[in-house]
Amino acid sequence: MAVEKHMAEEALRANEQRTLELYISAQHQAQEIALLERVRTAVAGELDLKGVIRTVVEGIAETFGYPLVSLYMRQNDRMLLEHQVGYADVIKEIPITTGILGKTVRTGRAILLGDIHTDRDFLEAIPGIASEVCVPLFDREQVVGALNVESYPEMKLTEADLRLLTALSENISIAIGRARLYTEIRESEERYRSLFQNASMGIFHSLPEGKFIQVNLTLAKMFGYASPEEMVSSITDINTQIYVDTKKRPELLEATQKQDDWIYAENCYRRKDGSIITANLAIRKVLDSDGKLAYLEGFIEDITERRRIEEAEAVAEWRKEECTVWARSYAGIPIHFMGAVVGFINLYSATAGFFTPAHTERMQTFANQIATVFANSRLVEELQKANARLLAQLSEIQALQNELREQAIRDPLTGVFNRRYLKETLDREIARVHRVSQPVGIMIMDIDNFKLINDTYGHRAGDLILQALGELLKNNIRLEDIACRYGGEEFVVVMPGASLQTANERAEIIRSRFEVLRVAYESWNIHATVSLGVAAYPLHGSNSEEVLIRADRALFRAKQEGRNRVVVYQDTIRSPFNPQEK
Repeated sequence: MAVEKHMAEEALRANEQRTLELYISAQHQAQEIALLERVRTAVAGELDLKGVIRTVVEGIAETFGYPLVSLYMRQNDRMLLEHQVGYADVIKEIPITTGILGKTVRTGRAILLGDIHTDRDFLEAIPGIASEVCVPLFDREQVVGALNVESYPEMKLTEADLRLLTALSENISIAIGRARLYTEIRESEERYRSLFQNASMGIFHSLPEGKFIQVNLTLAKMFGYASPEEMVSSITDINTQIYVDTKKRPELLEATQKQDDWIYAENCYRRKDGSIITANLAIRKVLDSDGKLAYLEGFIEDITERRRIEEAEAVAEWRKEECTVWARSYAGIPIHFMGAVVGFINLYSATAGFFTPAHTERMQTFANQIATVFANSRLVEELQKANARLLAQLSEIQALQNELREQAIRDPLTGVFNRRYLKETLDREIARVHRVSQPVGIMIMDIDNFKLINDTYGHRAGDLILQALGELLKNNIRLEDIACRYGGEEFVVVMPGASLQTANERAEIIRSRFEVLRVAYESWNIHATVSLGVAAYPLHGSNSEEVLIRADRALFRAKQEGRNRVVVYQDTIRSPFNPQEK
């Protein structure tokens, strides 16, 4: 009896010790998650690249208590220090062919040195360093930098630090990519503004109702204003304040509505001081995202002086003709197209005083009709080139903005949506299907033994497994379904309109197809499986949070029952962290 009692007491003490270790481990993980979220939040608030890097380095040092933190960015075949905390003396430039930093950048893998003396590649910046963790940073699937943490003997870095910094590096990479896009957009917009303001021709954007949105300095000076701001604020009705012939602008507006190409015209315009100028106009419509007219953009070239000189020269030349010997009265109208005299209409009469203003008005109408058959290739080409430059800048800005928006909601590694997008859309989807009394199926999945894959084959292999699962999800869900990376190796699929049975069947399809998948990496064909938990709204909860919790509990049960299986939530499944939960 004494022996049995002793054995029972030993077993009880061992069980208590294991329980305590599990509790401490769970508590440490909860602290890591909370601290990780603090750094993620800080990084998410930065758009300037240098600000992102400074926030990352200082935030990691302060939040996690690491004594030595540095971040390097790649520039061709060298790594340049961007920011550091804790170093009295630091290596500012490292070739990618040397050091742990160089190895991380070359291989794209995170490296843990529990003891720096075990690796000959270690570069000692300051004496006394005992361990090091270096993780790569990616942008557009290319290594663009590395985050490096070093410590002294009293704080030896472990696998836990490697996992923490690897998880954090994903958010840092996203922040760096977002900051890079922001910088490119800002630089592109600056180039566009420079082109707009320094163009040799007048450029404007105006509203259909007759108000300028913006004009460049060339146009403002052309019309006698001291600045673009003065011209925009002074002109409230373009048609009555600018056009000499108030019928012209409505005609141009109607013409732009009928075609997508540029409309060319020669008009007389009124300057601020009331004087009249002649100018060539090229104008076209710009549509908004709904295909509706947003504004008009155009170019204006002042040809007043050119017209005066050309008309004087033309009249002098043609009056040398022999007919002027007998002529007693004359009427002449030059034919203009885009600022150049391309012909001339001459009328002579032997009767003095024969021609009246009515003749010249009819001649002008006829000359305008003739002018439409001519093409001014020089000006057209100049306008087209300037427009092409502006369009290229606008397209570049639009593409960068679209990429920035896409990065904000997409997981850069797998291509599926991210957790932020899930939070934004799940409540909306549940509210939508609630109105039409439809269910929403939800599956949460987790790659089995993912840490073992990383430890065995390296983090690059783990990334390929994650990408393979992301690709499989995109190819095996409906268009209305939403696949998201929930965090780490966890994914969520939201299936609007899908019942619990349908969600279970689709989860089994995902499980079975992933099970037979093989991922090629170096000399291996890596095999992995996935466990899935399934729940549905409104059967398992009145809101998104409740349904996600129950799907997660079903996933935990799938892990308990041996992995590589689908488990549908039942009321008998309780939280793994609180067995007493009712």
